[in-house]
Amino acid sequence: MKKKMPLFDVSKASTLGSTDLGRLTVKGLGVDLQAKLTESGLIQDKEAAVAVLIKVEGGKLQGTCWTLVGGLKTVVVPTHHLGGERGKTVSLNLGDLSVFTFPGDGDPRQSSNRSYWVPGMQLTTKLTTSDGEVTDKKLIEADPVFKRGFVLRVSILPLKAGEAALWLSIAPGTKETVKAEAEKKGMSSYEARVPTLEVPLGTTATGPQATVKMGPMEGDWIAKGWGNYPLIMVILCCSRRDLN
Repeated sequence: MKKKMPLFDVSKASTLGSTDLGRLTVKGLGVDLQAKLTESGLIQDKEAAVAVLIKVEGGKLQGTCWTLVGGLKTVVVPTHHLGGERGKTVSLNLGDLSVFTFPGDGDPRQSSNRSYWVPGMQLTTKLTTSDGEVTDKKLIEADPVFKRGFVLRVSILPLKAGEAALWLSIAPGTKETVKAEAEKKGMSSYEARVPTLEVPLGTTATGPQATVKMGPMEGDWIAKGWGNYPLIMVILCCSRRDLN
């Protein structure tokens, strides 16, 4: 049985060795992160999970950011919540949470537990109206709510070692219009002050958030008293690519 410990209790932590660092190193995002967390024993198949990723290039720290893998169930949002007509809903496929990427490359003060915005059309699989269901992308895009557009982001909050909560927020407009409106008010588009609508991921009993695993955690591979461990991506200078 894994020993429970407070998230930030590092009073008995010890230095990671080369073997430990090797275990924590990943080659890429998405499926590579999923495979690493599955290999560690934290999750199974396409189970949702979060991790902190440290990016290293040329032996120097380039930034840290949150990462998401796995998926959640499809959620349904009434279009009148998005400034559209009543009596319609959109179905959003959350089967691949890796589409939500997070700030963190460069200045660590710019890192955030709120993701970059993702266009609503990218996640929409179905529009339901009083006349039936629409799955054709071109017909969905013709609906007024998509002409105006809407965007989504995920927020992560660590709860304890090995566990975090996810919230899904939605805002009308495009990434560009949300950014422009935020800058008018002297803030960045990923700040908490940006007006959003919460999309329930949980139940009435558990609340609007979804609870997922956070790892690698103490005992998955390593027992050095850290509680939770970051994953490490070493970026080769000759093959650097945009990780956002």
